[in-house]
Amino acid sequence: MGNDANNFNGNTGATDGARWAARIIRVETGPTFGAASVRAPDRFRTIAITLEVVYHGPGAGDLYPQTVTLVHVGATPLQGLAQPPALFQDGRGDQAAQPVDPSVVIAAVAGVPRRITLVYEFHRECCEFCLYFPGCEGMRIILA
Repeated sequence: MGNDANNFNGNTGATDGARWAARIIRVETGPTFGAASVRAPDRFRTIAITLEVVYHGPGAGDLYPQTVTLVHVGATPLQGLAQPPALFQDGRGDQAAQPVDPSVVIAAVAGVPRRITLVYEFHRECCEFCLYFPGCEGMRIILA
């Protein structure tokens, strides 16, 4: 997977009073992610976004990865196309990426940072995005 997506300006999506804060750590693109590949590499690519997330309580919190949406905001006919992640990988690295469905939940302890990687599939011509994490402002991503 190539690292051709460096323009995300260290975006943080934190808002005042939010229970969650999210920060983009890395963005990578390519035709594959681990053992998974896109359906048509000449037309699509994977976009793997590694985030550091922190739950600010109270108590413990649950994050549902399918609620973290990537929206194409560039000036193409696909502007506004929104996708939930297709794959999720826990930042501990002790598990393979798994498909995202409504049963996937990440348990978080208040104040403890956690890294996760969410993998999206988009048309190759889509290069400008906004990542929406629950309770946070959108985070802009521009692919090279």
